[in-house]
Amino acid sequence: MDYATFFENTLQNFVFGFLAIAFVAASLVFLKRLITRKLTALDKISAHEFYKVLAKALSKTSIFFIVALSLYIGSLFIILTDTPKLILHSIILSIVMIQLGFWTMQFISYFVRVWKRKYDKREAVVQTWAHLIELTTKGLAWTFITLFLLKQFGFEVRTLVAGLGIAGIAVSLSLQNVLGDILASLSIAIDKPFMIGDFIIIGDLLGSVEHIGIKTTRIRSLSGEQLIFSNSELLKNPLKNYKRMQERRIAFEVQITYETPLKKIENVNSLIRQAIETTENTRLDRVHFKEFASYSLNFEAVYYVLSPDYNIYMDTQESINFKIFEAFEREGIEFAYPTAKQIRVSTN
Repeated sequence: MDYATFFENTLQNFVFGFLAIAFVAASLVFLKRLITRKLTALDKISAHEFYKVLAKALSKTSIFFIVALSLYIGSLFIILTDTPKLILHSIILSIVMIQLGFWTMQFISYFVRVWKRKYDKREAVVQTWAHLIELTTKGLAWTFITLFLLKQFGFEVRTLVAGLGIAGIAVSLSLQNVLGDILASLSIAIDKPFMIGDFIIIGDLLGSVEHIGIKTTRIRSLSGEQLIFSNSELLKNPLKNYKRMQERRIAFEVQITYETPLKKIENVNSLIRQAIETTENTRLDRVHFKEFASYSLNFEAVYYVLSPDYNIYMDTQESINFKIFEAFEREGIEFAYPTAKQIRVSTN
């Protein structure tokens, strides 16, 4: 056997090729460790997370990737026939593309984390959508890489993509309701009509939002049971969000008897005004002698509670009621209520 040429290569070609492989592999391993240490050091002294992401991505560099690059550089010094060359390059390209895929996954996760931090943790639907977007983006990236590699190995990618498209249409038609709920959850994430913890009313059902998912929203009612709505149906109905209320408008009536003297009737407005204005968290709107009712003279008062909290509203109204009761008792003004005699007269 002539050792001067072996598979159309001289011994010198093989020596240079193996030296190139060893040098490139050693250099890449050294650079990987050096750059990773530098990035880790930068991450400790910098508040920017991007250095940590780069270091983590670099640490995910596979030994197969290093070997593949080394083999490619080494193959440049060796003469290869078409078939071995094509096989070698296809294998190397596959390893490189897979490595690029792993790097891409790290950066996708980073950008999704940055996006999620911009939102309140109560916006669970945004967090859920961020997770879904991350999974979808990663899936699309791996799909692209897979199709690219299949094409490199001689598969008919167009036929495969067409088949996937037809299958996708069939799945979409069969999952219209599910897709509608998913799109509705995206609308909730973007428009934010409510968030976790908000007290909302839909029709005659009401409660606090407990969970916002991709398909359903769960509400805890005042009586304790959990109400579950599909997202698409939820957005089709008028919705009241009491958490967004900045203040409450309160209207109430006070009824006094017809036997009350005129001078005392004229003083009722000021007594009610004083009761409201001396109570904290209130802004008076108006007080009027409203009407002559069947059994009483009716006064209407309107004021605002300067808080959306229901408990504060009840405490405020209770305080006003006590003050009105005390003032009327002091002034000798009687509250009206229908007596049995009045009811008989009314029914005749």
